[in-house]
Amino acid sequence: MRVVQSLFGLPRLHAAWTFAPGGVIWRIHFSASGLIVGEARNEGQKRAHFFCLEEETGRVLWNLLEAPDPWWTGIEAVLQDVVLLHGYAQPDMPEHLGIWAYHLRDGRLLWQDPAATFWFADADRLYTLRTMVDRRVGAVLDLTTGMPVGEFEDTFEQLSGIRERSEEARIPGDMHFPLPLDLADLPAAASQRIREQLRDDAVVGGIEVINHRGKLAFNFHRNCRRRPEDPPSLENRLVILDQETGRVLFAETIQTNARAPVPDSFFLKGPRLLFVREGTTLTALPLWKSSPNG
Repeated sequence: MRVVQSLFGLPRLHAAWTFAPGGVIWRIHFSASGLIVGEARNEGQKRAHFFCLEEETGRVLWNLLEAPDPWWTGIEAVLQDVVLLHGYAQPDMPEHLGIWAYHLRDGRLLWQDPAATFWFADADRLYTLRTMVDRRVGAVLDLTTGMPVGEFEDTFEQLSGIRERSEEARIPGDMHFPLPLDLADLPAAASQRIREQLRDDAVVGGIEVINHRGKLAFNFHRNCRRRPEDPPSLENRLVILDQETGRVLFAETIQTNARAPVPDSFFLKGPRLLFVREGTTLTALPLWKSSPNG
């Protein structure tokens, strides 16, 4: 774990790596092989692009990959060594349509099926749907080639159990998301330090916390609006403490001039806490030298 010393001699956490893809980071996904796939958007240009980097080092494998439609697209799933992108049946409508499969390591297009809609995946098989004039039918595709390997039409209910299990299996077991703060559940030193951080009455919205392996991370939003007639302006503060001693290991503003409180501003993945600074820079902060099993 990389640390620097504060003015008061206390250890301070230091980012292992940062990455700015060139746009607002919209979402990120993790692969089982230790890669991060993300989606970035430029509202003014109405363009979206995708990137991939190593989770441990932040090394960029590829960036600025665009789907056939530069705006109406998104990440559908990351499965094994493949990332699936989707389009939409119609602009401004939520229904997905189309599958574009890219190799995770080099961003190379493997196959595409503009008429299929992703339903779920099981191992190396994709279960997809196609809308006909009077019904929906299903096709099972090979993940790496897109070639059909089966069909289904009257077995949707039977397949729902497989779909539910496959969705649960895709959630990484070493991820932890913030929960609402309850000071009564914390050691006295950490609870006191949090009260000091929240000492003024300008805090807006709820406070979220992750309490794990002796480290306690929490964030809060503070009102920075100077006059009542000014538009809303909040700063999002992220603080990390040593749980038992209450020592501050990290304290920074990770977003300025927010219009409203942003939930889930940070999360844990293995030994690293990740957050997006100012909406544009993915930041990895190592809390421990390794994950519990590392």
